[in-house]
Amino acid sequence: MDTLQHQSLQSHATQPQNIPVETVHVIHMACPITPASIQQLHNCTLLALQEGAQRLELRISSLGGCLASGFAAYGLLRSLPVPVRTHNNGNVESAAVVIYLAGSERTAATHSRFVIHPLNWGTGNGSVDHNRIVEWADSLNFDRDRYRTIFDEATDGAQIPIDILKHLNQEAIIIGPADAESAGITTRTVAADTHKLPFHNVRHLWISGF
Repeated sequence: MDTLQHQSLQSHATQPQNIPVETVHVIHMACPITPASIQQLHNCTLLALQEGAQRLELRISSLGGCLASGFAAYGLLRSLPVPVRTHNNGNVESAAVVIYLAGSERTAATHSRFVIHPLNWGTGNGSVDHNRIVEWADSLNFDRDRYRTIFDEATDGAQIPIDILKHLNQEAIIIGPADAESAGITTRTVAADTHKLPFHNVRHLWISGF
């Protein structure tokens, strides 16, 4: 997080603004999923609640990243005491799909897409022993299973269900908004010109990813 933004969040956290009761808090996230960006998401959501938010909207476009951070964000959004709407601004891929599925209402722009692919683990350049390799394999299998559980719970009752396990194990899938709606990933598709950013009674918060 840059210094200016960090100071801004700190000052708002200690001195909440006088926000109208009906104000919508919109969080903009256009960055990779990392521990730093998810910490900023925590900051933004807690700030919104401190300001009396009645509902949140997360506008996300991300190519994915750290899966552990994605699961942490999912748990955070699902635990909030206010309704959360997630909106795919352009690309929601890999770990970002897990975060997107946390929304009780999930919309997508007309020309957006979703990407789901097999999970991977970065090993770096150091040497490892057999036990560590087994641990990595077990971790990947565990994350695959909880990704599948979250996906299946969110898309239960879909018109055309997706075999998520196939795409987490074997081959990637790219899903457009129409197919995403049929698969239960989104609740509806909205055209960009009918889903303009509001200017009145809205509080915009942002996540830089740094």
